[in-house]
Amino acid sequence: CMALQNFRFIIRCVDELGLILRNVIIWYKPNHMPESVKDRFTSAYEPVFMLTKSKKYWFDLDAVRVPYTEAGIQRRKYALSKFGSSSNNPEGKLSGILKGNCEKVYLPEKPCPFGKNPGDLWTIPTYPFPEAHFAVFPKNLVEPMIKAGCPQWICKKCGKARERIIKRKTQPDLR
Repeated sequence: CMALQNFRFIIRCVDELGLILRNVIIWYKPNHMPESVKDRFTSAYEPVFMLTKSKKYWFDLDAVRVPYTEAGIQRRKYALSKFGSSSNNPEGKLSGILKGNCEKVYLPEKPCPFGKNPGDLWTIPTYPFPEAHFAVFPKNLVEPMIKAGCPQWICKKCGKARERIIKRKTQPDLR
């Protein structure tokens, strides 16, 4: 029986310390270690837990966005219903099962210039680190967590994090 030690620990952190579980990120290891087990599957992932002390916390999604794929950019050109159908196929994949109004959901014409949200499934290979234990966390796993959750600059006077300033061109009001 798997003891689920890490999940039990997180539940205790939430219950006893009052921490807030904001995300469970799945770290998929494409080059995971082989196991000699014969009565279960080899483990190829590990959960990574994002906990906060309060409901209001600093999080910089723009610091960890990933570039869009060409297919993703092309897909943004079509309107989607909430059931995943496009304007070319209004019935969608669920046409025989679901009936009713499918409100249109339009994706923004221009994607975020910083890239897309990386999501909670990260494919990051492991690699050897000769100066330490063989199972050291890879830098590529830890770096986005630090960038997203730790402000780069903090005001020495008030103690608040410096927020990213984004210049946006505003459209003139043509009314």
